[in-house]
Amino acid sequence: MKIVRVDCGLQSSKRTKPVTCIVCHHTVTRTPEATQRVLRARGVSTHYEVGPDGSVYEYLDPATRVAWHARAWNSVSVGVDLTGPPGRTDCDPVMPYPEMQVAAFAALVRDLARRFGIPVEPVTVRAWKRDPILMNAYLQIVPHSAIQRGKVDPSDWRLDGTAWDTVLRPAILRE
Repeated sequence: MKIVRVDCGLQSSKRTKPVTCIVCHHTVTRTPEATQRVLRARGVSTHYEVGPDGSVYEYLDPATRVAWHARAWNSVSVGVDLTGPPGRTDCDPVMPYPEMQVAAFAALVRDLARRFGIPVEPVTVRAWKRDPILMNAYLQIVPHSAIQRGKVDPSDWRLDGTAWDTVLRPAILRE
């Protein structure tokens, strides 16, 4: 997997705590260049973005920088974004991301999990919603919607066991 490092002046702070989880997002843009503009304008950031063609962009080094992407989780997490506003009428509601993008996303997340010693556990988001203790025990690789009220990313997928459980998470677990 080739990672393109891009210094685009995003907000961040020095990492002082170990990385213990990966938080997955989607962007509200159609291109990485547009994502960079939006992140700068909003004063937020992410570590990585995976484009529709499978290109992987690193905006901040997760070993040394904290991205501002998940509020209380920022200091212990790595943010990974999928380019593209899911939920559009021109997207497939079951598989709104191209296969190349999903494959690159999964490879990046597996690589980050190995790099930071984060377990890749086959726990369903459906189970997290019913059991807060289980949720806290397995918050290692999660959709943004699992940790922050009002968020629906990645995609418009709710915590109901649909596409996160059936598309993205299985892609991460496949190796």
